[in-house]
Amino acid sequence: MGLVKSVIQTALVLTLVAGCAGVGVDPARDGQLRVVTTTGILADLVRNVAGGRATVSQLVPDGADPHSYEPSLRAIRDVAYADLAFSNYLLLEQHSIIRALDANLPASAQSVSIAEEAAKQGATILPLVEDRALDTLWLGMRVSGDGKRYGANRASEVDLQVVSVQGPGQASSYLTTTFGTPELGFSSHDGFDAASDYKHDTVSLPADAHQHMSWAFTKPGVYRVQFKARLRPVKGKNVEFKTATFTFAVGVDAAAVAKREGRVVLGPGHGDVSVDLEAGRIMLVADKQASGQAWPSAAKTASASTPSPAASANTNPGASSASASASATPSGASPAGRTSSASAPSPGGSASPTGSTSSPTPSDGASVPSQSDVVVAGAAHVPGHVALDPQRVVVDVPTRTLAQVPQGYGFVGRAGTQAYILPQAVLGKHVHGEIDPHLWHDVHNAAAYVKVICAKLKQVDPAGASVYEANAARYLNQLAQLDTQVKSTLDTISEANRQLVTTNDAYAYLANAYGLKVAGFVAPNPASEPSLADRRKLAATIKDLHIKAVFLEPNLARTRSTLKVVASEAGVKVCPLYGDTLDNQAPTYQAMMRFNANSLARCLGGRPIANQAASSAKTPGSANAGKGVPTSGATPSAAGATTAPTSGATGAATNPGTSATPSADPALEQNVAANEPISQTPAVIEAGHVDLGPRLIGGKLTVSLRDDSAASPVWRDPNKTVLRVRDGALIQVPQGEDYKFLADSKRVYVLPQTQKTQLVWLGWNTQDPAVTKLIQGGVNMRIEQVKGPGRSWLILQEGTFGKPKVLADSAASAQDIWVDTNTHVHANWIFSKPGIYLVKVSFKATGVDGKTYQATTTLRFAVGDATSTTNALKAQPSGK
Repeated sequence: MGLVKSVIQTALVLTLVAGCAGVGVDPARDGQLRVVTTTGILADLVRNVAGGRATVSQLVPDGADPHSYEPSLRAIRDVAYADLAFSNYLLLEQHSIIRALDANLPASAQSVSIAEEAAKQGATILPLVEDRALDTLWLGMRVSGDGKRYGANRASEVDLQVVSVQGPGQASSYLTTTFGTPELGFSSHDGFDAASDYKHDTVSLPADAHQHMSWAFTKPGVYRVQFKARLRPVKGKNVEFKTATFTFAVGVDAAAVAKREGRVVLGPGHGDVSVDLEAGRIMLVADKQASGQAWPSAAKTASASTPSPAASANTNPGASSASASASATPSGASPAGRTSSASAPSPGGSASPTGSTSSPTPSDGASVPSQSDVVVAGAAHVPGHVALDPQRVVVDVPTRTLAQVPQGYGFVGRAGTQAYILPQAVLGKHVHGEIDPHLWHDVHNAAAYVKVICAKLKQVDPAGASVYEANAARYLNQLAQLDTQVKSTLDTISEANRQLVTTNDAYAYLANAYGLKVAGFVAPNPASEPSLADRRKLAATIKDLHIKAVFLEPNLARTRSTLKVVASEAGVKVCPLYGDTLDNQAPTYQAMMRFNANSLARCLGGRPIANQAASSAKTPGSANAGKGVPTSGATPSAAGATTAPTSGATGAATNPGTSATPSADPALEQNVAANEPISQTPAVIEAGHVDLGPRLIGGKLTVSLRDDSAASPVWRDPNKTVLRVRDGALIQVPQGEDYKFLADSKRVYVLPQTQKTQLVWLGWNTQDPAVTKLIQGGVNMRIEQVKGPGRSWLILQEGTFGKPKVLADSAASAQDIWVDTNTHVHANWIFSKPGIYLVKVSFKATGVDGKTYQATTTLRFAVGDATSTTNALKAQPSGK
């Protein structure tokens, strides 16, 4: 009602304004094309394409913040006479601006959310990260290979033990189980007891198994964690594997450690401390995202030097470290330097002697290992991953992982103190899939905006098509040159200084496009008020990473901000960096981008544009071969690109080779084959691994259950399958604020996020090969409706200390969950009472062909031993 009243009042004011105009020309009848935009940045882009054929106005004046600005009556008058309106949207603008636009724009006018349309023109799309502490390495423990040559079988176990830790503080690792209960893997707080066979510092895993862990460190610095392993076959002698030492750079510059010690950096992505039963050694496996390297998988680098079965008679088998055949120097996260390698240990040897905790320290002139140094030959095949020598890797634990230790985690540190945590679950930052709206900080995206603007202007004014095309072509060439200029300017900043600390998290596109690193910010967005913990983390970031300068939007320079206070206390410079708005010093988009590039270079030790010889003389395409910046007549291609999520969003192309998504669990990630069998036979699944997921069959999207509980996987129709939830799934609900959402339930049935052999382990995946080919961004999974005797929830134990995140609640309306393509997720499925539950689930996505694909199914749960599975099969969902 309030909105209706507001629109009526606005209409009255507009009538009065029009009546007072006197003899002025009626804008509705002067024949002039009128375009309104929300921000000055959009207005500038439109003016460059429209030229003199349109009058362009903006709702948010230069210098004002679109996140909070309330539109004036004059601005609304411009809306009322507009033929075309451009907003950035993706929740960038204050909602009152969008409401004013929608309520007052004539019915004949077009309204364009340009960021969403730009995705179809090749814009790079990044997810809005809710918690950058989760944008880190996802480090687990695994056993690779089946160990048959050692006499191992499915009943065999491998003990992975930590025998020593060297570093400035304490280190520990733990598993967070259902409802946040921690299970200790190891802790250096109480030392390491060889006499007890390291009883309290041992994790036991079956052959070919895998699990994720959280890793905690109490102080910044370099840590060396030494592991040993033992295979325990059901029959025969135990098999001991030699020790291996892993290096962690905690709250310090990992690239500097890597350069100093001849290593490569393992960053955000997936990795595992792995006992490899094929190579007979402890190593580190990682995906390409984490390693930042264009390396082949371990399977491709394996050679005939794999230890022969005869070696299995040894009680202390060594590793074969024969070099891989390829010799290209890795690129990416590693610093530049050495291209030759030291000789590999001979077969039967080990990467490091037993008991050694030292690391190689090459001379300053030989800093980067070659591929043959780092990649381990003869390793077990882990799809999508490469086996690495831990002696040549440093694990990055950045300052943004700082978190306060809660009660009950004394093995990590004293409650209330801070620790650096690599979290067990890194999915939370992408689950709901909002998109970061600040696309224009990548010039490539501004070019995509221009393509959209040109197309829309031609639609509303076909007579001016040739003018718009010519203007767009000219401006796109200018943007290509600008992109080259910004890149060359920021390339003058040293790798160590490319750390970006800002007021809020609005510069992910700038960092992604031009090789910077978002090291820290005061708050995730302008609406968030920084907490004391935020300030402490920011101060620690500035100190630990030796930050040279922090950056503040010019329109905030006169205010007292947390960033200015923390910077002053740390004695670092505060430099300007434009975000959402223009002003007299940067009156155009190009001027803003040049100003930002110069400010970054000047304050971080690089060379501003004016100080670069012939920096603007480079040809437009010379530095953009891999970026895809559109030039005259060019149409950006989406082929092979990846996309990022929004609820029900269209697929959006990004730069080939880039990804903003977390790695999936590699134990399951690449194992879905195109020809897996389909069964229409009714079934009851009592225990084992099952995934819900979309499949593309005959060009149509369907939803099936991938039953991996037997010897080989089979796809089943959810409507003909019952998931049994045994009484063994009953769990006491813990007390505390974190679990208040479970209402008055004292005991609930839980199908857990981490596997328990006697229960169904239910997740969801988007790994069907046909789906990953057609849908290159992700799909929206919606929990539509739940029918049952009680309440149900879907929760994710995420983050540093297993805080629950409610993904779906049967008491609420339909809830959306974003799932990146080619990923696999598990969460906790919770039921308050026994009985039959029918859960309606839908998947929706946009393919690379621009078509929308969607499908719906019903999951059937028989909760409690006394519940009839026969009746569960017969039960009808609501509406049938």
